[in-house]
Amino acid sequence: MDDRLALPSAWRSIFGAPDEAEQALKEATSHGASLINLARAWSVPLLICFSIAAAIVLGRAPMEHNIALAQRGFGEGGALGAVMALNWFEMIELLVIIVFVFGADLAVLAAANNFRDGRSRGEKVKALFGHTP
Repeated sequence: MDDRLALPSAWRSIFGAPDEAEQALKEATSHGASLINLARAWSVPLLICFSIAAAIVLGRAPMEHNIALAQRGFGEGGALGAVMALNWFEMIELLVIIVFVFGADLAVLAAANNFRDGRSRGEKVKALFGHTP
């Protein structure tokens, strides 16, 4: 009998053979966990980029109009003329757009954090969203 096979065969006869399905499950689980961690790490910068893009797209018209008004007012009356030339209703509209976009992002981040914390405590998915058993 080959010496290289003696120790593993003795091990298997005493302790039993390793479960190949269990080993495959452990490898798949560790791979899935690393992908989840990668997705979590990537989600925040992606959310920030999409938020900035949404604020730019939604606020483009009032911003362009106010920049043009400020440039014309600056040429006529300096810095005070630029401030006085702004359309303040459009500036408030732009502020509301930015608050809504970033407020929605904060809500998404808070929900994701609540979901992750609940799952780590072992709660069911339906219970995390207010469903009672």
